[in-house]
Amino acid sequence: MAFVCLAAAIVQCIQVADRVTHVAWFAYKFGVEPHLITAGSSTLVVFFGSTAVFVGLGLVATDRLRTAKSRFRFCSLLSVQMLIAGALVWGGLLASPFIQIVTR
Repeated sequence: MAFVCLAAAIVQCIQVADRVTHVAWFAYKFGVEPHLITAGSSTLVVFFGSTAVFVGLGLVATDRLRTAKSRFRFCSLLSVQMLIAGALVWGGLLASPFIQIVTR
């Protein structure tokens, strides 16, 4: 379970980095203005929902491995931290005027 959470965290970080790069490229190319890119509301529900599920799984894995000092516990802790950091970065970017949230 720890490696599944870590894989999900890596995929999430790649997606968030892609979105940040996309916004930065558009800002460089077209100038800084509101609504450079759009984000679908259903996609956001899936993103934050899956983040919550994998954070929960990572915390369960960490709790189950609390007595063991193993690489699995490290992976589960790392995945939880990466998932929370990725969600905070994406949430911050959504709160900025660069992204328009649309219903899709």
